[in-house]
Amino acid sequence: MKQTTTSWGRTTLLAVTDDYRVAKVEVFPGKRQPFHRHIHADEIIIALTNGGVLVYDESDLEDVEEGSIKVIERPCWHRIKNDADWGVEFLEIHIGDIMPDDVECRT
Repeated sequence: MKQTTTSWGRTTLLAVTDDYRVAKVEVFPGKRQPFHRHIHADEIIIALTNGGVLVYDESDLEDVEEGSIKVIERPCWHRIKNDADWGVEFLEIHIGDIMPDDVECRT
């Protein structure tokens, strides 16, 4: 399993094929992912803990509770932010053409 740590959290790659990618993601307390979108894949988020907020296009907010499932269709801009005092964890499943350059971030 490949693990990547950034200033906002940690991603552990669990499985990848040409058609899907599965990762466990933790967003650190008080942090947030950069706004990003996937050009060639839809994303399914399965919350493993409470405390996360799914943000669409900077204005549309949706609480992410443990066990909830969210579907983000391509190419929707989104990110998870963590307002909790603990790490927010979720499974991230990408379905579609899995390509290294599929993620586009904005500042």
